[in-house]
Amino acid sequence: IFFNLVLGELYPKRLALQKAESFALATVGIITFVQALFFPFVKLLSASTNGLLRLTGLKVEAFEESISKEEFKSMVEAGQETGVLNETESDILTSVFDFEHKTAENVMTPRTDVYMINLARPLSEYLDEMLHERYSRIPVYEEDVDNIVGILYMKDFMLEARRVGFDQVSIASLLHPAYFVPERKPVDELLIELKETKTHMAVLIDEYGGFSGIVTMEDLIEEIVGDIEDEFDVDEPEIRKIDETTYQVSGLITIHDLNDELDLNLDGKAEDYDTLGGLIIHLLGHIPVEEDCGLEFEHEGLVMKIEAVKDKRIELVKLVIPPVPPEEKEERKERSREREKEKDRSKD
Repeated sequence: IFFNLVLGELYPKRLALQKAESFALATVGIITFVQALFFPFVKLLSASTNGLLRLTGLKVEAFEESISKEEFKSMVEAGQETGVLNETESDILTSVFDFEHKTAENVMTPRTDVYMINLARPLSEYLDEMLHERYSRIPVYEEDVDNIVGILYMKDFMLEARRVGFDQVSIASLLHPAYFVPERKPVDELLIELKETKTHMAVLIDEYGGFSGIVTMEDLIEEIVGDIEDEFDVDEPEIRKIDETTYQVSGLITIHDLNDELDLNLDGKAEDYDTLGGLIIHLLGHIPVEEDCGLEFEHEGLVMKIEAVKDKRIELVKLVIPPVPPEEKEERKERSREREKEKDRSKD
């Protein structure tokens, strides 16, 4: 058994990982020959098994050897450790599996951060700001922000302004229909829909019919490949390290991302909040105001201090994380892996 495991499985696997191309070229002929040689026997065994299934009234299904998601993730980790995959490739492959567990609500730009214009107001009130913001698409509402009437493409706006002049542009005549989706829609389904409909922006609606935010094609792609910076983006990291135990963190960062980045174990399944700011509001017990700046909370061994409040939400938090013993770090990693496995099982 020892020699069978070492020479028949472990050593060939290590050899194939480290010298993949040369190993494949050296063995492809032998594998092809053996496959052809044993093909009749495999067909005979399959036919016999299928016959027994039919006799016992069981369903005959095509069998394909497959691996579980956990096994695939383990293979990706092994590939990175051995150098077959670099860090970027490993992150992308892992992100693909995390992608299917997210909803549009998890990746949206919330309504409070969406730049919009009111169709009922004069264009002159928005013109300078529209040109300054440099968005390619702008949601347009009428009177109430929950009443989205369309999407303005800035390309169309600039062409029309060149033709008739800025003062004569009719925003209503340039609007494209908004693509509405429920905020709980899985992002993998949303990506397919946007691709099929050739739409670049989805307007999210909550269960009460109100506008909750937007998701763009870029947002969805960034969930897989990471942040895509363009020439107008301002680099504002969600987490800024101050010292070995202290961080300045955006209140909008999700609990899931915070756990991943700082190796924490905060509860990311709470129904009352999804973000760090939401967690602190939950602890605070009321809508935050500027006077709350400086307040500190201790939660699950972490010290959280409110540093900035804007428009009734928490913008910045100072987070102090006590040093963690090596054995506890391993326990946290194991708990994190168990959470991922549990999510995979619940999805299946």
